[in-house]
Amino acid sequence: MSEKSEKGLSRRQFLGLAGGVVGAATLASIGLNVHWSKNEREVDLNTIEYKENESDILVIGGGIAGLFAAVKGYDAGAKVLMVSKGRLGTSGQTPFAKGIFVYDPAVEKLSLDEFTAKISESALKTNNAVYTRQMAEHSMARVKELKEWGFFESPLCYNSFNKPISERKIPMMERIMITHLIKETE
Repeated sequence: MSEKSEKGLSRRQFLGLAGGVVGAATLASIGLNVHWSKNEREVDLNTIEYKENESDILVIGGGIAGLFAAVKGYDAGAKVLMVSKGRLGTSGQTPFAKGIFVYDPAVEKLSLDEFTAKISESALKTNNAVYTRQMAEHSMARVKELKEWGFFESPLCYNSFNKPISERKIPMMERIMITHLIKETE
């Protein structure tokens, strides 16, 4: 049971009230508008710019998969446009993706099929074994490319991700959230 003061408030109720008052006073002192949480914005529709972009390949996402899709598409001769909700290599899980597995046949004791079977076993056979084998088979080549781009030399992905994009002059739109995609075919 809680102890009541002469006014009938418990210590916990008093501390809760006092904390609320102090918090409100702090917010008021830094000049926050009362309606700060409504997230209301006035948009002047006359100032919105309309721009069309054409590409053979639209890469949505600036993570490691998007990076390889953009670079490989460009290298194959396609006109590529890359769009990311954040900065290249900095949103989603990419900044934490430094733990990369590689199948190196020169040092691996298991064959490619045995390696794939071990991964399937550790995934409780929930993975796609064909896809896992392809990933393992090509992993060494992809890691070599990442090394060339400086991926393992920096804790930040932006610089190393930007290297192949800027070298190829692949158009990059950052801080764009794709919510609707309109596809036109001829």
